[in-house]
Amino acid sequence: MHVHYIAGPKHDYINPVWEFGKGRFASVMYDGIPQIWDFNCTTFSAKGIDTCKEGQNEDSCIELPLCGWCISSQECMPGDSYSPFFEAKCESGWKAKT
Repeated sequence: MHVHYIAGPKHDYINPVWEFGKGRFASVMYDGIPQIWDFNCTTFSAKGIDTCKEGQNEDSCIELPLCGWCISSQECMPGDSYSPFFEAKCESGWKAKT
């Protein structure tokens, strides 16, 4: 499984720093995550199997869920009917199932 996740913006721009165990978060369990919530915008990607890599050609690629074929690079990558997901780049010619 391949996981992509984007964390929210740092408190300076939208929300103040907040802390589990205090104020309105006094009763919220935070076992396993930081007590103080104050993060920059960050992209995470888990290592594992990327199912889009199974698409060896256009036909097999567009049959895979949430995958599309980049014509310019001849590569199967994560995406929807509009464009590739995340930071994937496709210079021209994107095909995916609608």
